[in-house]
Amino acid sequence: MRKIGAVMSGLALSVMLVAPAQAGPSDGITWLGHASFRIERKGAVVYVDPWKLTDEPHDADIVLITHPHFDHLSVPDIQKVAKGTTVVVGPPDCLKELTGDLRPVKPGDSLTLGAVTVDAVPAYNTNKAYHPKQNQWVGYVITIGKTRIYHAGDTDVIPEMHGLLVDVALLPVSGTYVMTAEEAATAAALINPKLAIPMHYGTIIGGEADARRFQSRCEPIPVKILTKPSAAAPAPADLIVSSQVDKTRLTMDEPLRFSVTIAGPITTVPRVAIESLKAFRVLSTGQSQSVTVRGGQTQLAITLEYLLAPLAAGKQTLGPVTVEHEGKRYQTTPIEVEVVAGEHPPLRGGTVL
Repeated sequence: MRKIGAVMSGLALSVMLVAPAQAGPSDGITWLGHASFRIERKGAVVYVDPWKLTDEPHDADIVLITHPHFDHLSVPDIQKVAKGTTVVVGPPDCLKELTGDLRPVKPGDSLTLGAVTVDAVPAYNTNKAYHPKQNQWVGYVITIGKTRIYHAGDTDVIPEMHGLLVDVALLPVSGTYVMTAEEAATAAALINPKLAIPMHYGTIIGGEADARRFQSRCEPIPVKILTKPSAAAPAPADLIVSSQVDKTRLTMDEPLRFSVTIAGPITTVPRVAIESLKAFRVLSTGQSQSVTVRGGQTQLAITLEYLLAPLAAGKQTLGPVTVEHEGKRYQTTPIEVEVVAGEHPPLRGGTVL
């Protein structure tokens, strides 16, 4: 990894050349309270048992319902996350009041929905009558890419947990209607996930103390206690990030001008990362900036300029360029250029990226 730094009118702008980051097992998993989760990975958005939501994002590709109790099946909350193409999955008695693309399931059923595989698994009580096994209510194993996430639903420790082979286990810990913290720790030991996350507390019954007790009894299995998202502050205005080249076809002895422009209300130093520049040598770099005022707001445009020399013939890629600013992330589309053999040797000197 190499860093190219420059100071422009008091702004120290750092440009990192990086490899794509590897996602952790809990990345993209958001606890929305009680047993409700939002999972976003590989461009897919999945909700499980949405309930008592404050926002209406209408971004769900898939909604999974475990059983028809009011704190798991909430039609108004499903409507808050649903869009025109949303698929709703659940036991048949969960789908009676819903319309749209509905997929009834029972334990043992499996669905492939785009990049997401959904396996319905048993969820039931063994020492109480709230969730009878004969009702065929479910939990889910959600597979996105190489990550398998188990949402247990409302359940006790059951034999079907053995051999689930999951990366993340979302387990109820509140007791009364589901497992206690101690029983959930037993379930975690049976499942042996890479990470366990407690749920089903903080609203109707149970509290953070149950989650902490679960965590203390799960060792050596890692436990992550999630917190609900707080009310969002007004989001900063978006930046506009673009990249361009002065040509898309060149010979080995021709330089290539590559530029990145970041424009908008830049209030802090943005972090810039550029991937896939290994096929070029940097001959020189430059920076420029301009300031305008629009609607009483100062807009700053920063342009990073690179003069590059190709190191190999063939189709080469520049970017994507990733910019992070005020908690937001922006990414450009990679640019492909074609390098053909020239009559002269490649330019020498400069820095290999």
